Amino acid sequence: DQEEKISYSVKYNGITAGQATLEKKLFKDHVNIIFNLKSRKFIDLLYKLRENISIIADKHYYSILSIDKSTQQGKYKKQYKASFNYESFIGQINSNEFTIVNSIYDPISIIYNLRDKILEKDKIFTYDIISKNKIKTIEMHVVGNEKIIINNIEYDCSILEAINTVDKENIKRTDALKLWISSDVYALPIIIEKKAKSGTIKMEMESYKTSK
Repeated sequence: DQEEKISYSVKYNGITAGQATLEKKLFKDHVNIIFNLKSRKFIDLLYKLRENISIIADKHYYSILSIDKSTQQGKYKKQYKASFNYESFIGQINSNEFTIVNSIYDPISIIYNLRDKILEKDKIFTYDIISKNKIKTIEMHVVGNEKIIINNIEYDCSILEAINTVDKENIKRTDALKLWISSDVYALPIIIEKKAKSGTIKMEMESYKTSK
Protein backbone atom coordinates (compact mmCIF):
# COMPACT_ATOMS: atom_id res chain seq x y z
CA ASP A 1 0.00 0.00 0.00
CA GLN A 2 1.15 3.56 -0.56
CA GLU A 3 0.36 7.15 0.28
CA GLU A 4 -1.01 9.30 -2.52
CA LYS A 5 -2.37 12.70 -3.43
CA ILE A 6 -4.70 13.30 -6.37
CA SER A 7 -5.49 16.85 -7.54
CA TYR A 8 -8.65 17.76 -9.45
CA SER A 9 -10.06 20.65 -11.39
CA VAL A 10 -13.66 21.29 -10.33
CA LYS A 11 -16.56 22.22 -12.57
CA TYR A 12 -19.92 23.33 -11.21
CA ASN A 13 -22.78 23.05 -13.71
CA GLY A 14 -20.17 23.03 -16.49
CA ILE A 15 -18.34 26.16 -15.29
CA THR A 16 -14.70 25.87 -14.13
CA ALA A 17 -15.16 26.61 -10.45
CA GLY A 18 -12.13 25.61 -8.38
CA GLN A 19 -9.77 22.90 -7.19
CA ALA A 20 -9.97 19.76 -5.06
CA THR A 21 -7.49 17.32 -3.56
CA LEU A 22 -7.91 13.74 -2.39
CA GLU A 23 -5.20 12.33 -0.13
CA LYS A 24 -4.50 9.01 1.55
CA LYS A 25 -2.08 8.85 4.48
CA LEU A 26 -0.97 5.57 6.02
CA PHE A 27 -0.79 4.68 9.69
CA LYS A 28 -0.02 1.40 11.43
CA ASP A 29 -3.59 0.13 11.79
CA HIS A 30 -5.70 2.60 9.77
CA VAL A 31 -5.63 5.13 6.93
CA ASN A 32 -6.50 8.82 6.92
CA ILE A 33 -8.46 9.96 3.86
CA ILE A 34 -8.56 13.73 3.41
CA PHE A 35 -10.72 15.52 0.85
CA ASN A 36 -10.72 19.29 0.33
CA LEU A 37 -12.68 21.26 -2.26
CA LYS A 38 -12.59 25.02 -2.66
CA SER A 39 -14.17 27.29 -5.27
CA ARG A 40 -12.29 30.21 -6.78
CA LYS A 41 -12.82 33.74 -5.45
CA PHE A 42 -15.03 34.96 -8.29
CA ILE A 43 -17.22 31.85 -7.95
CA ASP A 44 -17.43 32.48 -4.17
CA LEU A 45 -19.26 35.74 -4.93
CA LEU A 46 -21.95 33.81 -6.80
CA TYR A 47 -22.05 30.41 -5.12
CA LYS A 48 -19.47 29.48 -2.52
CA LEU A 49 -18.35 25.83 -2.59
CA ARG A 50 -16.40 24.27 0.26
CA GLU A 51 -16.00 20.68 1.35
CA ASN A 52 -13.57 19.44 3.98
CA ILE A 53 -13.59 15.79 4.99
CA SER A 54 -11.19 13.88 7.20
CA ILE A 55 -11.87 10.16 7.56
CA ILE A 56 -10.07 7.64 9.74
CA ALA A 57 -10.82 4.36 7.96
CA ASP A 58 -10.09 0.66 8.16
CA LYS A 59 -6.91 0.07 6.13
CA HIS A 60 -8.29 -2.98 4.28
CA TYR A 61 -11.94 -2.10 3.51
CA TYR A 62 -11.97 1.70 3.99
CA SER A 63 -15.05 1.56 6.22
CA ILE A 64 -15.29 4.62 8.50
CA LEU A 65 -13.97 4.51 12.05
CA SER A 66 -14.46 8.26 12.47
CA ILE A 67 -15.27 11.20 10.21
CA ASP A 68 -15.25 14.98 10.48
CA LYS A 69 -17.09 16.66 7.61
CA SER A 70 -18.11 20.21 6.75
CA THR A 71 -19.86 21.30 3.56
CA GLN A 72 -20.94 24.63 2.12
CA GLN A 73 -22.93 24.99 -1.11
CA GLY A 74 -24.10 28.60 -1.53
CA LYS A 75 -25.92 29.51 1.69
CA TYR A 76 -26.42 25.86 2.63
CA LYS A 77 -24.02 24.67 5.33
CA LYS A 78 -23.68 21.31 7.05
CA GLN A 79 -21.19 19.98 9.55
CA TYR A 80 -20.99 16.76 11.55
CA LYS A 81 -18.69 14.39 13.35
CA ALA A 82 -19.36 10.67 13.53
CA SER A 83 -17.71 7.51 14.82
CA PHE A 84 -18.44 3.81 14.47
CA ASN A 85 -17.43 0.95 16.74
CA TYR A 86 -17.87 -2.32 14.87
CA GLU A 87 -17.11 -4.48 17.91
CA SER A 88 -19.93 -2.99 19.99
CA PHE A 89 -22.16 -2.24 16.91
CA ILE A 90 -22.60 1.36 18.07
CA GLY A 91 -22.56 4.41 15.83
CA GLN A 92 -22.66 8.04 16.81
CA ILE A 93 -23.42 11.05 14.59
CA ASN A 94 -22.88 14.27 16.55
CA SER A 95 -24.57 13.38 19.88
CA ASN A 96 -27.02 10.87 18.40
CA GLU A 97 -26.13 7.25 19.26
CA PHE A 98 -27.63 4.23 17.47
CA THR A 99 -27.05 0.58 16.59
CA ILE A 100 -25.22 -0.32 13.39
CA VAL A 101 -25.40 -3.61 11.52
CA ASN A 102 -22.99 -3.15 8.63
CA SER A 103 -19.81 -1.21 7.91
CA ILE A 104 -20.45 2.49 7.27
CA TYR A 105 -19.02 4.53 4.39
CA ASP A 106 -18.95 8.03 2.97
CA PRO A 107 -18.99 8.53 -0.82
CA ILE A 108 -15.27 9.40 -0.59
CA SER A 109 -14.35 6.18 1.26
CA ILE A 110 -16.49 4.17 -1.19
CA ILE A 111 -14.10 5.31 -3.94
CA TYR A 112 -11.15 3.66 -2.18
CA ASN A 113 -13.08 0.47 -1.50
CA LEU A 114 -14.08 0.21 -5.18
CA ARG A 115 -10.49 0.70 -6.36
CA ASP A 116 -9.69 -2.71 -4.90
CA LYS A 117 -12.58 -4.44 -6.71
CA ILE A 118 -12.79 -6.13 -10.10
CA LEU A 119 -15.18 -3.78 -11.91
CA GLU A 120 -16.91 -6.03 -14.44
CA LYS A 121 -19.97 -4.66 -16.23
CA ASP A 122 -23.29 -5.14 -14.40
CA LYS A 123 -21.55 -5.86 -11.08
CA ILE A 124 -23.25 -4.29 -8.04
CA PHE A 125 -21.60 -3.19 -4.81
CA THR A 126 -23.77 -2.30 -1.81
CA TYR A 127 -22.84 0.23 0.89
CA ASP A 128 -24.40 1.81 3.97
CA ILE A 129 -23.53 5.52 3.90
CA ILE A 130 -24.10 8.60 6.05
CA SER A 131 -26.63 10.87 4.38
CA LYS A 132 -28.22 13.88 6.10
CA ASN A 133 -27.26 12.56 9.54
CA LYS A 134 -28.88 9.19 8.84
CA ILE A 135 -27.69 5.88 7.47
CA LYS A 136 -29.01 4.83 4.06
CA THR A 137 -28.13 2.06 1.61
CA ILE A 138 -26.89 2.72 -1.90
CA GLU A 139 -25.80 0.39 -4.67
CA MET A 140 -22.90 1.22 -6.96
CA HIS A 141 -23.61 -0.31 -10.38
CA VAL A 142 -20.90 -0.83 -13.01
CA VAL A 143 -22.79 0.59 -15.99
CA GLY A 144 -20.13 0.60 -18.72
CA ASN A 145 -16.68 1.60 -19.99
CA GLU A 146 -15.35 4.78 -21.55
CA LYS A 147 -12.01 6.06 -22.82
CA ILE A 148 -11.12 9.38 -21.17
CA ILE A 149 -8.26 11.67 -22.27
CA ILE A 150 -6.79 13.77 -19.45
CA ASN A 151 -3.61 15.85 -20.03
CA ASN A 152 -3.00 13.98 -23.31
CA ILE A 153 -3.09 10.60 -21.54
CA GLU A 154 -5.82 8.13 -22.46
CA TYR A 155 -7.42 6.13 -19.66
CA ASP A 156 -9.76 3.20 -20.18
CA CYS A 157 -12.30 3.62 -17.38
CA SER A 158 -15.09 1.66 -15.74
CA ILE A 159 -18.16 3.83 -15.08
CA LEU A 160 -20.11 3.37 -11.85
CA GLU A 161 -23.39 4.99 -10.83
CA ALA A 162 -25.17 5.12 -7.49
CA ILE A 163 -28.65 3.64 -7.24
CA ASN A 164 -30.73 4.49 -4.18
CA THR A 165 -32.31 1.33 -2.75
CA VAL A 166 -34.28 2.93 0.09
CA ASP A 167 -37.50 2.61 -1.89
CA LYS A 168 -37.63 -1.03 -3.05
CA GLU A 169 -40.78 -0.45 -5.13
CA ASN A 170 -39.31 2.43 -7.07
CA ILE A 171 -35.55 1.99 -7.43
CA LYS A 172 -34.12 5.05 -9.13
CA ARG A 173 -30.80 6.58 -10.03
CA THR A 174 -29.96 9.15 -7.40
CA ASP A 175 -27.30 10.87 -9.51
CA ALA A 176 -25.69 11.35 -6.10
CA LEU A 177 -22.42 9.79 -7.22
CA LYS A 178 -20.91 8.77 -10.54
CA LEU A 179 -17.33 7.54 -10.93
CA TRP A 180 -14.91 6.86 -13.76
CA ILE A 181 -12.16 4.56 -12.40
CA SER A 182 -9.18 3.68 -14.58
CA SER A 183 -8.85 0.02 -15.55
CA ASP A 184 -5.07 -0.02 -15.07
CA VAL A 185 -3.09 -1.19 -12.04
CA TYR A 186 -3.54 2.19 -10.29
CA ALA A 187 -7.38 2.15 -10.47
CA LEU A 188 -7.42 5.94 -10.34
CA PRO A 189 -10.66 7.89 -9.81
CA ILE A 190 -10.27 9.90 -13.02
CA ILE A 191 -13.64 11.67 -12.79
CA ILE A 192 -15.85 12.07 -9.71
CA GLU A 193 -19.31 13.51 -10.28
CA LYS A 194 -21.67 14.30 -7.42
CA LYS A 195 -24.93 16.09 -6.91
CA ALA A 196 -24.88 19.52 -5.27
CA LYS A 197 -27.82 21.46 -3.86
CA SER A 198 -28.40 23.33 -7.12
CA GLY A 199 -26.62 21.30 -9.77
CA THR A 200 -23.66 19.01 -10.35
CA ILE A 201 -20.06 19.11 -9.18
CA LYS A 202 -17.70 17.37 -11.61
CA MET A 203 -14.05 16.78 -10.72
CA GLU A 204 -11.47 15.78 -13.34
CA MET A 205 -8.04 14.51 -12.34
CA GLU A 206 -5.15 16.91 -12.99
CA SER A 207 -2.25 15.17 -11.26
CA TYR A 208 -1.36 12.08 -9.25
CA LYS A 209 1.50 11.79 -6.77
CA THR A 210 2.43 8.71 -4.80
CA SER A 211 5.00 7.66 -2.25
CA LYS A 212 5.64 4.47 -0.27
